[in-house]
Formats: sequence, structure tokens, C-alpha cells
Amino acid sequence: MALLQSNFGTKGNFEAVVKEGGQLVHYWRDNDDRGVFPWYRSVAFASDADSEPAFLQGNFGIRGNFEVVAREGSKLRHYWRNNDAPGFPWHKGALFGGNVSSAPALIQSNYGATGNFEIVVREGSKLRHYWRNNDAPGFPWHKGALFGDNVSSAPALLQSNYGYIGNFELVVREGSKLRHYWRNNDAPGYPWNKGELFGSGVSSAPALIQSNFGHYGNFEVMVREGDKLRHYWRDNQATGYPWHQSALCSDHINSDPSLIQGNFGRKGNFELLVMRGDCLTHFWRDNQATGYPWHEVYFHSVPPIGAPPTAQQRNKFVGAFPNLRNFHVTAPSSGQYNCISWSVGVTTDWLWPGYTVADFDAFYASYGWTPTSNGTREFKKRKVALWAMNGDPNDCTHGSRETIDCDWHESKCGGWERIVHDKRQMEDGAYGVIIKYYQKADPSANLDLA
Repeated sequence: MALLQSNFGTKGNFEAVVKEGGQLVHYWRDNDDRGVFPWYRSVAFASDADSEPAFLQGNFGIRGNFEVVAREGSKLRHYWRNNDAPGFPWHKGALFGGNVSSAPALIQSNYGATGNFEIVVREGSKLRHYWRNNDAPGFPWHKGALFGDNVSSAPALLQSNYGYIGNFELVVREGSKLRHYWRNNDAPGYPWNKGELFGSGVSSAPALIQSNFGHYGNFEVMVREGDKLRHYWRDNQATGYPWHQSALCSDHINSDPSLIQGNFGRKGNFELLVMRGDCLTHFWRDNQATGYPWHEVYFHSVPPIGAPPTAQQRNKFVGAFPNLRNFHVTAPSSGQYNCISWSVGVTTDWLWPGYTVADFDAFYASYGWTPTSNGTREFKKRKVALWAMNGDPNDCTHGSRETIDCDWHESKCGGWERIVHDKRQMEDGAYGVIIKYYQKADPSANLDLA
């Protein structure tokens, strides 16, 4: 997957391109929908992709087109989205290169009047540079230098602020470590130089950015280490430019990460996409908070079950739950059972134990549910969320149940339809907020977290 922050919307939406089978699928997050920040699935635009994509917003067109490159067999395929045309159509561009053996890294450099596209990709155990002349008719792709050795992953690439032109900086996995390379863009012949070997236990391709930390802007790397995420950073104002290792975070990570620095917060938070188990997951690092904590948010766009609501159903539910965006209808309206009934799997009785947390503790205990300190999904466990108006433990209103992996919840809203939804999108509506969770063993739940 590949992530960027575009110039769509006032704040600038997050845009992602994700490989799903042989397809490339575009998703976007509405960063102007404050407090909700919903993700939406756009369109699939490729059918023969053999690698994760590289993705940028370039300077072609008034808005700036989206540019994507992915491996197709042993070659590279370029796609672009016309961001000025109605419907934002995707177009298939040139097929180029040869002997490609990894996903590409893609940037738009400051070479040429327009700014050339620059790609680095693995070719066997080495790295190959390609570039597209964005000033020439037909926009031809050219093969550049073959460099490096012992390369064992796709590379990550950027153009930094080192040198007069701005050097190219690259990080790639070498065995279980990371190797830094840099191209001197002020020297004749543009030589690639081998930098430091750093890190350990690395098990994925890296993601690389130059942040606004430090006077010159530190290099920041995210990588998978086993099934966890590891952050490295290079102090670009210290003598010798030392690399530093930060703490591990999360678990059950099984893909290469994609990393940007966005414009949320005074400093600009780090934003990351990765697969956690079978679930596409968004992490963000609070760059204003002490210790720079990472936070996890599930990437909920299209509910995996049910049917899209009709216009009438959508208006009804959003009227009661103003933050609700991504939901499907999973059962028709019925006065035979309610939310609390459904939360324990009952569809033949209308159940209501009382209004206090103590009432619900006793009720859920009678069905084998026990209190838990969090609503995080767990291996072979399901969770129920208890809701209350204004967080008042004496005014409980609703129960929703995690019935589908990736933390999707299902709610039977009184006599209305049953829906599957992002649980956080129902908060601050007719049922208030989540105040407590219960859990119960389920041998079919979240098996991707084994």
C-alpha cells in the first residue's frame, strides 16, 4: 500500500492505493469531516499488478495528477489519474524496464523544468534507477545506474535538502539490517554512495521520509521487525549523522509500512498504513505529546457484510447518529428484539436489564460475558460495547457487538434495522458514548491474530 496527503479538501485528504489481488484500489480519507475522518473506497484501476504500488501527487494539470507505478511481471507499469477531469479517470501509461524483482520507489525530483519522475527498484540483488524526462515529447523513460549489492527488499527513496540540488536518499533491507545509500546530485556522473548499515531483526521493506524534526530535518524510517513495527531516525544535525532506534509498537504486522508526515497537530503527526493481521490499519504518532505515542485506528471503508442503506434508511440513521458514515443494513426492522438482545445473540425477545452499569454487569455475566479493560480485538475473543448518555454510568442506553473481524460492530437500534458499522462513528448520537466493554471466548473470532 502507498499513502499520501493530497491537496483535495481544505485540510488535504489522505489518499491510499492498495493492492488487492491483481488490482490496485484507491481509497481516500475525508480530512475535513472533523471528528469522524471516514475512509471511502474509490475505484479499482489495474488488473495485473504484481507488487505494492508507489504513489505520488505530481504537478501535471491544474490540480496535480496522481501518479502510480507498480511491477507488472518483470517490468514496471505507470498509471495516472487526471485530477482535472470529471470523474477523475485513471489511465494506463507506459510499460517499461526489465528484470524488476520488487515494488518500486517513486518521487518527482527537481530535475528539469517540470521535475522528472525518478524510480529505484530492485533488480536481483542490486538496485536500478529509472527516470522519466517530463520535459520531452512523449515523456520517455530512461534506464539509469545499476548500483548496490546484497539487496533483499524493495527500496524507499526521497530527495533531501543535502547539497545544492538535493541528494537522493535511499534505504533498503540488506539481510536483517538496513542500508542507507545516497546519490550526490552535485557531483559529475551523479555517483551513488553506500552509507551506513544499521538496525537489526528487520523483516520488511522500509518506509522513509525526511521530517521537520531537528534543524535540518531528520530522516525517519519505519520497518517491520518480526510482527511488530520499529521506528528508526537519523539525527541530521549531529556529527556523523547517527541512526537511533525507537521502541517497538503493535503486533501481528504482516506487510511493508507506508509512512508520511501530515499536517495534523502543530508539528505534523506521522501517519502510517500497514496490514495488522488481515485488517488494513492506520497508525498515527502524536508528535506533540510526551514520548510521541502511536495510536491505532482501523481502516473502515466498506462494511464486509450486509447491504448499503437506502436513502431513507441513511437519513434516518444519520439523523440519530450524526457521525455515522460507513454502515450497511444486516437485518430488517423488527420489534421482536432490541440492541441488548442482539448483543448476546438473542433475536426472539426484547431484553432490558436496567440502566446502571451494575445492572448490565449482572446481565452480561448471566450470558457468559465478563468485563474487560479495552475494546481491542483479540484472538478467539469477541467484545461487546456498553453505551451511556454523556458517559453517565447510571444512564446506559445501548449495547453493540463485535460480530465481524477488523473491529466492525453490529447494532440493533430499537425496533429499527440491524446495522454493521464503525463503532466510533455511532458515538455522540442518540446513544451517547461507549463506557465499558465485555468479552467472551469465540473460537472463530480474529483468527488472523493467532
